[in-house]
Amino acid sequence: MAIMGGRTDTGRLQDVRVSRDGATFTRPEGYIWIDEETITVSTVAKGLDPTKVRKAKVAWAEVQTAEIRYYLSGTLPTTTAGHVLYATSTILLENEFEMRGFRIIRDGSADASVVVSYGI
Repeated sequence: MAIMGGRTDTGRLQDVRVSRDGATFTRPEGYIWIDEETITVSTVAKGLDPTKVRKAKVAWAEVQTAEIRYYLSGTLPTTTAGHVLYATSTILLENEFEMRGFRIIRDGSADASVVVSYGI
């Protein structure tokens, strides 16, 4: 799966997911969602709740406020290093390694909120 940036009719940036077969979608289908959490992202890098990760096969995370930085390898991002996700962006963590390695921190001066749903 690839995440491609695009603009809506109003000019706002938004992610679009493209599967390997070229189909586009804005949220994952085919999962049973079993749990969720909301993470306040501030100046200390955080990961997902390990108890929830153990029960799940995938995690769908949406950045609701402010930008964040992240890594999937378990490396701790900083406010200046890591991949950037903007407010309203989402990311699908497709396996246990990505979920366990997902680390997030805010990008800039404002705390962010990330809502995560866990699925099987």
